[in-house]
Formats: sequence, C-alpha cells, structure tokens
Amino acid sequence: MKSIIYKLILLISIMIIFLQISSTHYFSQEYHVEALYMIHIHEDGVVETIVLQNVSRGVNQIILPTKPLLFTLEAKLDDKILPTLYDDVNNTLLIIAYSDGVAHINYLTEAFSKNNMFIINISRPIIFNLTIDPGVILMIDPAYIISSESYPNGTLKLIVKGPISLEYSIRALRTSTMSTTVYTTSPESITAISPRQPVYLREILMITAVVIAILIIIFMIYVRRGRKSFEAEYLDKIDLAIINLLDKKGGSAFQSEIQKELLLPKTTLWRHIRRLERLGYIKIEKIGQINKLILVKRPRS
Repeated sequence: MKSIIYKLILLISIMIIFLQISSTHYFSQEYHVEALYMIHIHEDGVVETIVLQNVSRGVNQIILPTKPLLFTLEAKLDDKILPTLYDDVNNTLLIIAYSDGVAHINYLTEAFSKNNMFIINISRPIIFNLTIDPGVILMIDPAYIISSESYPNGTLKLIVKGPISLEYSIRALRTSTMSTTVYTTSPESITAISPRQPVYLREILMITAVVIAILIIIFMIYVRRGRKSFEAEYLDKIDLAIINLLDKKGGSAFQSEIQKELLLPKTTLWRHIRRLERLGYIKIEKIGQINKLILVKRPRS
C-alpha cells in the first residue's frame, strides 16, 4: 500500500513538472517579443510611447500598446515619415513602408483621470520598458514588475509585463493601503519604498515538485536497499523458524503443530505469531477454537 502511495506522489510530481514546462513554453509564446515598446511618464504627467517595430515593404498592420493622441502620431523609417492610417476600434496602425527595416513610431498617449489619479491602459500581453521621471508617483502591483533600476537624478526605470492599467499622480506623495505598492522617484523616498521582487509562483511550484520527486526517489531506493536489514532487525530466530516451518508444510499449519515442533511455550509462540501478523508475513484464520496460520509472504533472501 505504501509503495502505491509513493508511486502516486511521484507521478503527481512528474505531472506538475510537465505542466510547469508546458506553461513556461506557453508564457514564452504569450509574451513573444515582436517589437520594442517604451513608455515614458514625464514629470509634467505627459506620457510618451515609442514603438520600434520590424516592417517589410508594403502595408504593415501594427497593434499599438496604448491609445494615441492622433495629432502627435508619427511613424518613420530611416528618418523618412511614412504614410499611416489609424483604426480607432482595434487600436491598430497601418503603415506603408517603402523598404524592409525598423519603423520608429512615436506618439503621446491618451490618459484619463479618476480620483485625482491619471490612468493609462496597456491592453496587450507585452513586455515594455517604463521610465518614470522625478516627481511622478506610480501605483502598480509588484507582480507585474520584472526588474527595476533607479538613477541618481531620481529617474526610475522598470521592465513591466502587460496587460495592465497604470495609475500615477504628479508631485503628491501618497501611501497605499491596497495590495498595490507606491513607487516614487523622489530621491528622499526611493530607498524607503524600493520595489519588491515579484514572487513567481510557477517557478516555486516547479522547484518544489522537483525536490519532492528527488526525495521520493531517494526514499524508495533507501527502502528497497534497506528492507533486508529492516527485516533482519525485526525478525529473530523464532520468527524465521515459524516462517520456515510454514513454508515446509506447504504454506499453512495449525498453531498446535508449530508449537509441538518448535517446543515453545504457548505465550512465547503467540507473541511471535502476532508480530508476524502485524508485519504482514502470516494470516491467522480461526477454525472453531483452533488457529490456522497461513504464510502470506517470505522474507527477502
């Protein structure tokens, strides 16, 4: 029974590892880097978005990470302005490129205000660079932050994964009682509320599953190798004599027969019989007032 449980636990651990590998592959596909996205929140609250996108000659459709202010939208290739057509419904940009290359798309981002906070939405599952100027207070869940770096002038640079809604305010220090963490680039507070490293549940589960699987394998090897010494420790000469006698008699015998041949007191014999029963070597079958002993298994040689 125990071996079945160990095998089930081992199987579950292997399944967890497989799922983690699969989810990691899915994650890498989901956040496939097809372009470079940069978002910059300036100290006056203006948000600038830059997209560096590979384009081919002809018409290219590009999904923008944020909502642009159309009068600021500009696309260039080799310092030449490209014709563009913006689709407001799908937040996509059609670019006509005259050659293959990297298009430079630049625009100011549309932000809306709520409860004295500015909000911008990144609707795509992308990874982007976020630059925060001094005096800007950003509200963000640490789970979305991949890495962060602060500079002596108070600028904070983050690598963030979307989709996400970014909330920020200007020149007003706040504290948060919610699950989000306040990030500010003001020099006097940047060390006090520096961003925490995100907890990656997937990696923790995978490491845990690997450790459990290794421990189970080691334990099973130890049990198999140590079973002989385990039995030798718990089976004394009388126990082995009872088992050998039952084996000679075809696997079963009455308790009275064993007692006569081994010349043991009833209490001594009964104590050993009960121990062999607990260890799973024999089974006691009642036939009226007489005990019949049946050999279930033999010690490993």
